[in-house]
Amino acid sequence: MRWILPVPLAWKTLVSRQNAEEQAMNATVIAPGMKTSFDAAGTRLTIAIIAGCLIEAALIAGVLSHRLLQTKTAVPPAPIKITRVVEIADAPPDPPPPAPQRVEQKPAEHHRAQPVKQQIAKPAIEPKVATAPAATEVKPAESIHTDNPPLVSEAQPVAKQSPQKASGVRRGLVPLSRVEPDYPSRALADNVEGTVTAQLTIEADGSVGSVKIMHSSPAGLFERASTQALMKWKFAPNDGGYVGEVTLTFSLSN
Repeated sequence: MRWILPVPLAWKTLVSRQNAEEQAMNATVIAPGMKTSFDAAGTRLTIAIIAGCLIEAALIAGVLSHRLLQTKTAVPPAPIKITRVVEIADAPPDPPPPAPQRVEQKPAEHHRAQPVKQQIAKPAIEPKVATAPAATEVKPAESIHTDNPPLVSEAQPVAKQSPQKASGVRRGLVPLSRVEPDYPSRALADNVEGTVTAQLTIEADGSVGSVKIMHSSPAGLFERASTQALMKWKFAPNDGGYVGEVTLTFSLSN
């Protein structure tokens, strides 16, 4: 915005021009007929300068107001609260059975039996006698055969590992303290049964902050008794932000 002149500079220019005109009029001899034309010209010039100053001031004010509007900070949006809906269970589910572990059996190693050396008995030699020699038959000693069965080392069975305890993982929230709702007298008199599904806002200390009825059958009969009972439930402390969902059944057969 370099073309916009400040108001003090325009006013200074106006004053300098008026002083120059007065000095020129005093130093120059003006004819009587020309004095009126000089006065009219000076008045028009003064009005034009004043109008220019006013327009310039209006433009400056508009620019400043526009900049002030642009520099206003935007209002941040409200934070979004995220809730987690968890199904409330009567009791923790049974842990899944551990997967059977495969035991790899090593093949049995067959040990070859070392052959036993056969010992052959040497024939006994009798001394010669002076008398007539008698032929002696010498039977060779029978060879000794030893049949040793092959030794087979049996593979020792691998000891079965005891199943590891399942970690305490629960699929839903289990209340530590549960209060059953009272059966409404009108429902008892009319012999009416029904169900109520509600959502509980669970606080960080485990207490119930609020109860919201999601569905009731029949409508307008079991909601009050359910809300009064659910507000007395107690859960384990947590990090907050949980919404539990539970279904209550009103039955006369129990």
